[in-house]
Amino acid sequence: MGSAYYERCKHILSEAQAADSLAQIMNDTPRGKLRISAPVTFGSYSLMPFVTEFLRQHPEVEIDLHLTDRFVDLVEEGYEVAFRIGPLAASSLTARPLAPYRLLACAAPSYLTDRGVPQTPGDLKNHECLGYAYWSRPADREWVFCKGSAVERVQVGSRLQVNESKALLSAALDGFGIVLGPEDFLEPALRSGGLVRLFADYQASSRQMHLLYTANRQRTAKLRRFIDAALARFGAP
Repeated sequence: MGSAYYERCKHILSEAQAADSLAQIMNDTPRGKLRISAPVTFGSYSLMPFVTEFLRQHPEVEIDLHLTDRFVDLVEEGYEVAFRIGPLAASSLTARPLAPYRLLACAAPSYLTDRGVPQTPGDLKNHECLGYAYWSRPADREWVFCKGSAVERVQVGSRLQVNESKALLSAALDGFGIVLGPEDFLEPALRSGGLVRLFADYQASSRQMHLLYTANRQRTAKLRRFIDAALARFGAP
């Protein structure tokens, strides 16, 4: 066996290593469609910029994003990952904590001129509070505020309940009542002066938020990358 034989062996080995490397690259390249569920307001105002950025970074990935405030069944409905706001029920899903969903109480200057400025959260009992139509339990109608170690809970009522956040914002901007909503969603109206933040000395209670996915599902590259990127963007500090 001469040098030609050994050169041939080296060539075959090099080709095999190259094939293995290519296969590894293919396996690690995110590709295919991801089905994702998220709450409507969070998905529209916080998640969407992240999704478009993720798609730019991974051109072989498609995302089918469903926005709903209904609690979806990931397994039965075929979702690979879901963002969920609020307490979690016991399940076999993997739940990764995200940064709390921060809320603010706001009202239009015209409302405050007409009805007066509430000085403490307890004053909300005498004001028009805009309600979200998915409220189904007494606890959902409770607005919670913190000041230091003190916690103030207020049962609010509303003559207007709406199941869409932009409609609630429209009612608040029209001066009809006080709205409690996500900071990202309300920020443009606060910046323009259309709304004024209330209770600057208080912190409205934030809501728990988690990223959910099935614990025993084979992790595809697209899912691994999405989970890692989502935790980096929205993860708890």
